Amino acid sequence: MKAATGLRCTVDFWIYHNAAVKFWIGVLCVFLVGCYLSGWPEGLALSPWRWLNEVLKRSSHEIGMAFIVAPIIAIIVDRAAKKELLTEFAEDISSHIIGRLLPVNLREYISEIMQSAFVRTRLDLEYDVKILPDRTDFLKVQTRIEYELENKSDTPRDYCFKYEVEKSFYPEVGEAKIIDCSGECQINPKNPHFHYPDPNDTSRNLQSNDDSIWIEETVSLIPPGKCSRYLFMMRSEECIRLGSLLPFFASWPIVRTSLTIYYDPAQLRVALDAPFAKPVGEKRNYMDKVPLAGGERWTFTRPMLPGHGLNVRISKNGSAAKRPADATET
Repeated sequence: MKAATGLRCTVDFWIYHNAAVKFWIGVLCVFLVGCYLSGWPEGLALSPWRWLNEVLKRSSHEIGMAFIVAPIIAIIVDRAAKKELLTEFAEDISSHIIGRLLPVNLREYISEIMQSAFVRTRLDLEYDVKILPDRTDFLKVQTRIEYELENKSDTPRDYCFKYEVEKSFYPEVGEAKIIDCSGECQINPKNPHFHYPDPNDTSRNLQSNDDSIWIEETVSLIPPGKCSRYLFMMRSEECIRLGSLLPFFASWPIVRTSLTIYYDPAQLRVALDAPFAKPVGEKRNYMDKVPLAGGERWTFTRPMLPGHGLNVRISKNGSAAKRPADATET
């Protein structure tokens, strides 16, 4: 007897303090009432007045069906509302939890990065460097950039692809030019979004001003789960003086970055400065260097955030290659 009483008290306490249980019990009760009303028995009289019985008979079926449909709608709305509420709560509170000890303006910047719609899951940067035979104090640099981009939001977003190259300071030595570029969906690479130069679309031309040349294209990226991986590639060529900097800065978060430089080590020397991969005060180095036939490759194991960058300086072998200025600190 005492055991049964204790069990009943435990169940009553659990139901009383569990809002989810009370909600589902209410839904079940409404559903059962709806089943009963929808099957209102013939000849059942709840009132001595015939007109009232007729009204109850006619309306019981409709009311019962409404009571059956209502729990189904409640279940669907409950799940959707919980998902939306949790998503909004996570987006709103996550940055404050992570950076609760930081200044407000810094937390806002972190929040902007965490809510970024686009993420570059991979970026490969290549430089092919050669000394000009007729001007040995100049270098011809061919740049190739390839990256995968994903839309991390829940809706299609327009991504503005732009590749810009600074005009040459020494046009008499060689003009800067964009060789080609493209953007395509990796799920269906036979259907590229754009390609330059494109003989079938002569309207896609380079733009320029006094300082630079560029190409710009807007691509609609759909969310993950359908066709979320897009591949962009671009190549350019320019002539620079020995000892000049080759800078690169991230405009979107990059998960994994690699840098490959092809050069003749008998003639040239490479100095790399990547502050984001060698934090001040930390012993750990976030980049791995691998020698290649005719060059070197660096793989960065730390993500690059917007504003992070690296500088490459190439000088003649045997000369004092000064460490490039840290542009991220200026």
